[in-house]
Amino acid sequence: MIFIKAYKLSFYYICSGDSKVSENNKSNQSTTRTKFHTIRVNDYIYNYLSKLKKKTGLNKQQILLNALSMYRASLTSKDRFSRSQDKLDKAVWYMLKLSYAVFSFREKPKENYANLIEIIEQIEQRLSIDLSLLKKVSLEYLNAREVTNNHKISVTNALKLSLIDILENVLTSSGDNHD
Repeated sequence: MIFIKAYKLSFYYICSGDSKVSENNKSNQSTTRTKFHTIRVNDYIYNYLSKLKKKTGLNKQQILLNALSMYRASLTSKDRFSRSQDKLDKAVWYMLKLSYAVFSFREKPKENYANLIEIIEQIEQRLSIDLSLLKKVSLEYLNAREVTNNHKISVTNALKLSLIDILENVLTSSGDNHD
């Protein structure tokens, strides 16, 4: 365990929300000696702070103060960020799920067609979007006597359009009425 000294007064003002030093504190600062306290951090954090010190030219105390300020600012915008992050996470999940199903289908069409259709219908129901083009192209791919590059390109292009629809739908939806 390695110890780092922290400047008490600055830490107090970041944590308490006071952005200005009062006149009493200014006069106390000039007449009293600055107090330092020790905090325990592991080697990784200490080495990371040392690396940042070399890179930025700031001392470790300033780096910690900047980090605490950023943390405090993030607490106020967390709700707004988390809602959009949840929507983005949802969109990416459905996009990955559909992509995986399509590429599995392209590898083994007969074995994976039912799974692909099930996933397409699930996404259509949950997100209220139309993926009929992807269904149609997948059925053509399945029924083709010989799969050509045009079939593969058609499936890939239909997937691309479907992914755009999913992303657009999830990011522009106002409510969380979907699963």
